[in-house]
Amino acid sequence: MPEKGWSNITIREKTAKTLKQIAKSQQLTVDELLNQYLITVYISKSSPSTGWTICRVCGIRLKTKNLPDHMVKTHS
Repeated sequence: MPEKGWSNITIREKTAKTLKQIAKSQQLTVDELLNQYLITVYISKSSPSTGWTICRVCGIRLKTKNLPDHMVKTHS
């Protein structure tokens, strides 16, 4: 365990490699990338009246309700 406050999560190897590649291409750490994603999903779910959102990974414009499916299907 690296330091206090860190936790291990279990994900597929392919997903982990994809996350590392995406984070590296955006010059972020995996932690920063995941935090951005979680914030995007939280905002999307908390304000569904807006209707549209932009994926922070690839920049595509899509319906807010479809963002979680897009992240799984496209970026994992």
